[in-house]
Amino acid sequence: MSRFFILALYLAVTGAHAEPSTKAMGAIVVPTVGYLEAISGLLLVLLLIMGLGWAVKRLGITPANKGVVRIIGGVSLGARERALVLEADGKRILVGVAPGQVRPLMRLDDAAPGRPEAEIRVAPAEGFSQQLQQEQAKVEDKVIKEESAG
Repeated sequence: MSRFFILALYLAVTGAHAEPSTKAMGAIVVPTVGYLEAISGLLLVLLLIMGLGWAVKRLGITPANKGVVRIIGGVSLGARERALVLEADGKRILVGVAPGQVRPLMRLDDAAPGRPEAEIRVAPAEGFSQQLQQEQAKVEDKVIKEESAG
């Protein structure tokens, strides 16, 4: 197929398919009309491709997502970080997405079939304040040990 395309392009550009010239044999003939037709045809095809791409993007035409995992929603947390709510088998999970890694953050309440996405409730993090206090105590103990040793 590519050989046929190259041959057709060559014939269009060189004008070899045109009728023989009635000019003298030694004269150089430059088929400018052939070049203009080829260039205008290429520009027309490029504009058609760009127009179709714009229409597909504008109308939101995308292939149907028939995967097992659905993205329910998400929010941007920074320049390259996002938090996404994913659903698989009726279970929802909040994940953190950064370049090169995806980490589960917490499990959400299971999704009901008729429940809108706006009503998703996040399961409360149990003992977060206790964990924070423990970590702060560890850091303080480490600082005190370093000061007494040094």
